[in-house]
Amino acid sequence: PSKPESLDVLFVLDTSCSMSDDYEKVSIGMDLLRGDIETLTNDYNMAIINSSLKETYFAGIYDKDTDSIEFLLAPFILAHDTSEEAFASHYTFAMNTEEGATFLRPGVPKLYIYISDEEEQSPISVELFKKWLDQYHGETQYDVITIAIRENSDPDCVRYGATIGYKYDQLSQYFNKRAVDFCGDWQLALADSSFLLREITHMQLSNNPEADSIVVYLDGVKQEDWYYLWTTNTVYFEFEIPEGSIIKIGYNKEGT
Repeated sequence: PSKPESLDVLFVLDTSCSMSDDYEKVSIGMDLLRGDIETLTNDYNMAIINSSLKETYFAGIYDKDTDSIEFLLAPFILAHDTSEEAFASHYTFAMNTEEGATFLRPGVPKLYIYISDEEEQSPISVELFKKWLDQYHGETQYDVITIAIRENSDPDCVRYGATIGYKYDQLSQYFNKRAVDFCGDWQLALADSSFLLREITHMQLSNNPEADSIVVYLDGVKQEDWYYLWTTNTVYFEFEIPEGSIIKIGYNKEGT
């Protein structure tokens, strides 16, 4: 990924009752992320929407002049969610609201952060949502972080009614990562999980291939300096990767 010169950061937050104890973590995460962003650029905007897009659904716009107290209060501005439909809310916010038209600046790289202790419940499939994201951004760089309950999350932190965020994890896998554990220390993981600081050194595969069928390309040029570990089903790169490059991994059964 290329380091952005400008950035819009949108948090899509589940504000249902079970999440109210986690608002402080959201505020701390926003403030920490702001510090990481400012090592790259001062041209950034941050905002939060709830995941039902009802009543008071927008808090922002926050930037380099925002006081930490404003970040602390930000999640509490939002109305309580009546549903947890993050994908539908994001789509509607971007396409059909005045706040979305103002906040999401055309041509500016985007970072989207979804936070919920329940599964994403909109009727939009992950595949269709990812297709819309690609179409909406065109040639503009964007990245996604999802923070959700995982299968191995600490049972002591999983409240009644919480569910595993399979759709969030599936969306993350389109970006060669997994959902950040909601029960972990995810405030510190926000920048490291995004294109702001994350250096690409490996890629976990979605299929289980025959090792000798794997082919790796950097900007369309076949590479030889890599290795594959079947125990993690991951290809590890040992060649230099310039910012903004495109890496593709394929499976060639003929071995040519």
